[in-house]
Amino acid sequence: MNPGALFELHRKLCVQPPMKNKIYLKTNSRIARLACIWLRSRAVALVWGRTIHLYGATADDLLSNPSWLAHEMVHVRQYEFRGVPRFLASYLWEWVKHGYYNNRYEREARDVNRQWDVGTIFDNYKFEIK
Repeated sequence: MNPGALFELHRKLCVQPPMKNKIYLKTNSRIARLACIWLRSRAVALVWGRTIHLYGATADDLLSNPSWLAHEMVHVRQYEFRGVPRFLASYLWEWVKHGYYNNRYEREARDVNRQWDVGTIFDNYKFEIK
């Protein structure tokens, strides 16, 4: 990703106000458990719309890990900008085409989360545990 595109993505994801401000955290999520099995991982966070599904980790684990939280919040913003059906279709296509690690949404989340001021997450969003 070139520096200009990265800057523009950062501006869109971090500077513009969020469309809505409540994010739900679902612990012991079945969908995240399936992702754990698929990815052969001990802990997974998976975003679906405005809900971050967790398995193998607590809400406190996520909220106290700035890098992980920023990564998941980039996915929340990707949903906000593309809409749920469009984002899901595009994400799955990218996964099939490039794999999990190299799909453009995961690359964006890794690139942006390194630059996101995590304090702004708590200024702009409220978290509710389901």
